[in-house]
Amino acid sequence: MPQRQIFSFGDCELHLPDRVLLKGGAPVRLGDRALDILVALILRAGQLVGRDELLAAVWTNTTVEDSALRVHMSGLRRALGDGQAGARYIVNHVGRGYRLVVPVTQRTPGAIAGGNAVPLPISLDRVIGRTAVVDQLLARVATRRLVTLVGAGGIGKTTVALALSRRLAADEDVGVSFVDLSPVTDAPRLPATLAAGLGLAPSLSDDGIADAIQALRDGRQFLVVDNCEHLVEAAAALVERLLKACPALTILATSREPLRAEGEWVHRLASLSVPPIAVTDPEEIRRHSAVAMFLDRAAAGDGLELTAEAVAAVAAICRRLDGIPLAIELAAARTGRLDVQALMAALNERFTILGRGRRTAPPRQETLRATLDWSFDLLQTAERTVLSRLSVFRGSFDIRAAMAIAASDDIDELAVMDAVSELVAKSMVALETVNGETRYSLLAITRQYAHDRLVEQPGHAAVHRAHALYCRRLFADLEPAWSGKAPVDYLERQSRHVDDIRAALDWALGPDGDPALSLSLIIAIAPLWFHLSLQGEILDLAQRAVDAAAGAEWGETAEHGELLVAYGHAVWHAQGPTPAMAQAFEQAEALGRRLRERPLEMRGLWGRWAQKLEAGDYADSLPLAERFSGPARDLGDMASLQSADHMRALTVHFLGDQRQAQALLEGILRRDQAFLGGGRVNHAKIDSRLTLMTSLARIHWLRGDLGRALEAARYCAAEALRLDHDLTMCVGLALGAIPVALWLGDHDWAGHLNGLLRQRTAGGALHHWDAWAQGYACVLGQETALSPATTAQQLDTLATLGWQPAVHLASGREGTWCQPELMRHQAAAQAVAGAPAEADDLLHRAALLAGKQGALSWSLRIAITQARLWHARQRADAALALLQEVRDRFDPAASSSDIRTADALIGTLRAAQSAGRPPNLTALCTG
Repeated sequence: MPQRQIFSFGDCELHLPDRVLLKGGAPVRLGDRALDILVALILRAGQLVGRDELLAAVWTNTTVEDSALRVHMSGLRRALGDGQAGARYIVNHVGRGYRLVVPVTQRTPGAIAGGNAVPLPISLDRVIGRTAVVDQLLARVATRRLVTLVGAGGIGKTTVALALSRRLAADEDVGVSFVDLSPVTDAPRLPATLAAGLGLAPSLSDDGIADAIQALRDGRQFLVVDNCEHLVEAAAALVERLLKACPALTILATSREPLRAEGEWVHRLASLSVPPIAVTDPEEIRRHSAVAMFLDRAAAGDGLELTAEAVAAVAAICRRLDGIPLAIELAAARTGRLDVQALMAALNERFTILGRGRRTAPPRQETLRATLDWSFDLLQTAERTVLSRLSVFRGSFDIRAAMAIAASDDIDELAVMDAVSELVAKSMVALETVNGETRYSLLAITRQYAHDRLVEQPGHAAVHRAHALYCRRLFADLEPAWSGKAPVDYLERQSRHVDDIRAALDWALGPDGDPALSLSLIIAIAPLWFHLSLQGEILDLAQRAVDAAAGAEWGETAEHGELLVAYGHAVWHAQGPTPAMAQAFEQAEALGRRLRERPLEMRGLWGRWAQKLEAGDYADSLPLAERFSGPARDLGDMASLQSADHMRALTVHFLGDQRQAQALLEGILRRDQAFLGGGRVNHAKIDSRLTLMTSLARIHWLRGDLGRALEAARYCAAEALRLDHDLTMCVGLALGAIPVALWLGDHDWAGHLNGLLRQRTAGGALHHWDAWAQGYACVLGQETALSPATTAQQLDTLATLGWQPAVHLASGREGTWCQPELMRHQAAAQAVAGAPAEADDLLHRAALLAGKQGALSWSLRIAITQARLWHARQRADAALALLQEVRDRFDPAASSSDIRTADALIGTLRAAQSAGRPPNLTALCTG
């Protein structure tokens, strides 16, 4: 075998006789002819190589045109980067030939003493995303003599080991050898495989390892022992013997589990990095190593059109494949036959689409199935059973959950614990520590494979049932989540189970499932689904459950009542205060009363109150709020009492009693300091303080306390954005920050906030809240028509913002918070129509009502309109006195569009009074 030589020039290396070109440590794809040209130039480095010499060296006994030489020379230059960033490698002497002008150094890598140097295996693919790992291992093998690189099948252990070997081989004082154990079927063949890897003749002695020890004893040696998992005990004994006999030897072993040998340092190899779902920028996506590998391998085939949509699909594929290099390579190989969107859809169905890869790959890596078969077959019987049963988990789980699902008559809990420990060691189960808690999970590929094995076994339905019952037990106590007594992080912690719950529901709702258990699950997880803003999904599930429960034997149970509550909330957020929402809560309340289930009765009553309030039936909501107070006092807990006061505060606010509403809300804040710190959330993850502040922001503005109104509105906006939760955003912006911003006249801020609101509501399941956003867009001049889902409460708010279609639709509503403002609009219309007396009467009654309500902002608007009308009829003194008296009741530093209008009108009235010029009647009666 010719001696191995490495020629270094610039940032490139040419390995002979392997004929491999590396640039920056990465293999360069180069055609045979271009490589022949490079070899000829390298061997005559610095000398002119004539055109005829090159043609003879490259095209032996073949006549070709000069153009062929130019074509391949051009390809070689591109591969080297010749001419890029000032780099020069090859100079053309016109009419004479070519010369390599970069300095060249030559070295012979370290070799095994007494053996023939065996070249390292060469990969023609670029190594992507492993530079940091190779650097870490390089530092580790400098201090540790035995390092085992551990990881799941296909994760790239051999690739990393080879990359490290090439780095070490650059040091001519180190002999580097590579031994692959994957073809070895039994331990007695290990010595012969080791000898072959070291370039030694097969030993004829009884001890076949003695020659290897002799060869590795002299000089610094680095040995890679690849693929040890199927012979792990024999491999451990081998490396221990070699290390004890060879003081200057360092070994890197690769295996799917640690060798557990003396002095071993274990490095677990992670998957390639995948972009989080939240990352949408194509350039940022491409910076993740899993995506970079997919694109690199896809480019090696038929290529891939890199649209933004395609890059996003590639990111989804890489996430689905958990960043496992082998899976990514197999998937990328399919892009010539499937576009990436179709490939993603196919992967969501099955992993079997990732079939055969390269023909030259080891048999165990030709398909994902073969890779997993290799690992699965190495497990003990109990480990296989436990792994199959754990495949029902979609998310992470703790050891108690594993025992609840995997333990049975044939495997007790202690055996499950042992099996899980071994599965972690063998890279079939991943382990992580989260906030001090040890949790386990399966890679998606392993899970799919193990589940396929599970369904082949009798009794697999019992495993799915155990999993569904476990998920149900996670949400055994619904009361804290529904009532607002849960800690702020309760649902946040529970959200990690969402994928498992979906898996349990898939089974329970399926043909072999359990309908009763599915209904119980839906009821249990409803608060979590609201917390995650999955209103559309829970509405569909709850509707199916309500239909199934009709006439069922458990139709008169507390569970049925909880289902109705969940359904009512889902209808509210998705569709608005519809009759279906009212009916669901009425049935739940009645059922709770019949069953003497007080919490259920109160939840139903609360829902009925909310439906009336949202529908604009403010007067009808008052007796419901008052009825809630009785059982709340009977229960005596703080959350129930606060809910009762909050319900009454909102009702009297919309009925126009702003003084009482403010007193009730501020009383809540004084009594319970937890609200001050955002200490509780309700079923929808909406912070208690935020819901109070939305009401206070409106009330402060109505009462003329503009500074506090602005402060509260800013709090609502900032807190909604900080919490970054759909329903929280809806409540904080739609009910608090946006209307106050518009009332204050800050349309730019309101437009910005409404844009954020529409991002959360448009095109989703939050149709009720999107109606708020669309209404505000009409006020801002961005839309011309209201949503069909617009409610009376929404119309009231839009009317106070001056949008005339809403004013027309809301007119005639009496006994509401906005009646003084609606009367003002009617008076202005009467004045324009030539009925000043009727206008004066309406404004007088409106002013009295605004005073009764404690709504100073309505009083100011009424005074502005009245002053304009009076001045038009030569009553400037009365107009000025009226307007100045109301203006003086505001803070002198207060600022809003109404304040600015009043101040400007006061100045205009004074100037007009002095000049004796009445203003135009029509102009004065508008605005």
